Amino acid sequence: MNIERLITATRKRTRNARRTPSKLNSKRLFTDKKPHLKTKKQRPRQTMNKPTILELENLIKQHPDIAALGSPADAVSDDWLVKAEEKICHKLPASYKWFLLNYAGGEVGTEEIYSIYGMNFEDINGGDIVFQHINGLKYKSTTAKKVVISETDFGEVFFFDYDTYNGEECQIFVRIPSGKNLLYANNFYEFLVKRIKAYLP
Repeated sequence: MNIERLITATRKRTRNARRTPSKLNSKRLFTDKKPHLKTKKQRPRQTMNKPTILELENLIKQHPDIAALGSPADAVSDDWLVKAEEKICHKLPASYKWFLLNYAGGEVGTEEIYSIYGMNFEDINGGDIVFQHINGLKYKSTTAKKVVISETDFGEVFFFDYDTYNGEECQIFVRIPSGKNLLYANNFYEFLVKRIKAYLP
């Protein structure tokens, strides 16, 4: 199943669960069971063509109402990238560095894309990726090799999985409210393309 369709289906199940709490365990609005999928033949996985930087840039330009991002003038210096890497104990993926240097940060739809604020990581709040990682480790909502980059209002959490780091790029997974982790994108370029397209009519 297409990952965006799966996310949408999960959200629909959540809304239905909220409408009929007496029929479901109120402490668990999501389920890993997929009874309808068991009777269907598994379809071959659909592979998405890797988006080029030019395609992504054009998509951002075409939809400024969805991709509300910054500019190179807003970007932090390379020193802050190095400090961030030292703090999270991981190299930042190349595609994510490109995003930080060219767009600094911003929002896609209603979702803040975590970035680097260029302030003391211990003192700031909000969508600074280092602050969020430190906080996540403190409250055990993430692990050392899972660096969160964005969260939705529906409880989905997108993160770099450093178990997949190949020296340059890191795959991005989404944790849906059931607790299951699903592969979402092979790099940050692909992640941005998918998130922008998710908001298109």
